[in-house]
Amino acid sequence: MAGMRIGYAIAHRDIITGFNKIRNHFAVNRLAQVAALVSVEDANVIPEILNKVEAGRERIYSFAKKSGLTYLPSATNFVSLDLQSSDRATTMLAQLNDNGVFIRMPGVAPLNRFIRVGIGTANEQAVFEEQFGQLL
Repeated sequence: MAGMRIGYAIAHRDIITGFNKIRNHFAVNRLAQVAALVSVEDANVIPEILNKVEAGRERIYSFAKKSGLTYLPSATNFVSLDLQSSDRATTMLAQLNDNGVFIRMPGVAPLNRFIRVGIGTANEQAVFEEQFGQLL
């Protein structure tokens, strides 16, 4: 659901009012709404996805350790790998993108020394690991 920008909040009415001020800017399309409803109605979907995302994070953690990199522990669908400098992170980001591996990077210090690696599929993770390992 993260890729469809689906989420929900349970909060005090004043907080929800604040969310409503920006809601239209981050509107959700109809297909995403249907997918969200189906996922909530199917009790097996969310635990299955959570297990896959957790396994993907663990794979990235393991890869980072083998590569001598530190990372920020995550509860999301991505892991931030520390490349120690913004120049190194920017260079790696550009090289990965040139090799067909789409990676993001925070643009604000001190997080701009990290690259953000999405969990993706097992095949996508394998491609990332191969390309990143060659470039590192």
